[in-house]
Amino acid sequence: MLGASQCEVASVRGFLIVTNNTHHKRRFSDDVVDRILNAKTPIQIVDALGRTASALEFPYFTVSYQNPTLSGKLIQFDNHPSEWLTEITGFTDDEVLSDPVLKHMSHSSMPLAWNQNTYTDAGLGYIWERSSRFGMKSGICLTIHGPHLEVLYIGFIHEQQKLSVAQSADIVGTLYLSGAAVLEQSRTILDADAEQYARALTARELEILKWCHAGKTSWKIGMILSISETTVNFHIRNLVLKLDVTSKQQAVIRALRYRLI
Repeated sequence: MLGASQCEVASVRGFLIVTNNTHHKRRFSDDVVDRILNAKTPIQIVDALGRTASALEFPYFTVSYQNPTLSGKLIQFDNHPSEWLTEITGFTDDEVLSDPVLKHMSHSSMPLAWNQNTYTDAGLGYIWERSSRFGMKSGICLTIHGPHLEVLYIGFIHEQQKLSVAQSADIVGTLYLSGAAVLEQSRTILDADAEQYARALTARELEILKWCHAGKTSWKIGMILSISETTVNFHIRNLVLKLDVTSKQQAVIRALRYRLI
């Protein structure tokens, strides 16, 4: 842990973190989102995700994105060992469908920290044994749903047994932000008119959006703007609707994507 001085600066595998109470996570999160939103090709998205995972000491990541408007085509981003990509071709359909991690991600939006026990408890320890030979022994993953039935699965994978979800709140937060940014880049909205979003938002909504980006809670925003928490949440719900997203975090990322804030 870094010391509790007034302001310290540390470099975490290429990311700048300013450690003064609330701001150190913001700088890291901004870097994470910006790298993905500025990516122009799939290779650049892979590079951005790889840098983020590495900064958190996860050697591997995986992302699967499916959009029904693209004829259900599955888009995959990952940096798995090439030997593992060959290995998984040997899995049967039943083994893939019974994989406990994939089953969880297909039925829940809650994050999952998985390890050897996840597979042995499901009677599928041999699947974990196969993946562990390629340095894939544990991980944290979650599912994100877009507003138009898009589904994105994202996970960070480690070669050792890592912490539980409860012990890894910062990692889960970064995982969600990374997935939401990939979802934003992958959607077929690249030709959307940024001005349509800007025209739709009121000055108050933009102000609240900026404070959301700063990591403030609804209660804190209400204190800053001298309005009630209920009023803040009302504006946030309008933001989510107007920006055509499903959460406050996705609204912030869409605003960053079109430079509204």
